[in-house]
Amino acid sequence: MPVTEIKPIRPTQAIFNEKDAQKFDNYANQVAKTKSVGMDRMRQMMREFKEQRK
Repeated sequence: MPVTEIKPIRPTQAIFNEKDAQKFDNYANQVAKTKSVGMDRMRQMMREFKEQRK
């Protein structure tokens, strides 16, 4: 059976122009996209779960 060479995993590089990069950063850092009663409850449940594991 032939031996297959394993190639290292390289990080993905995204190429943005300055305008798109700023737009992406603003979107990624905003909380409004996940602001809902369901997501607030999920965050609370995750905090409680992490505290119980300690």
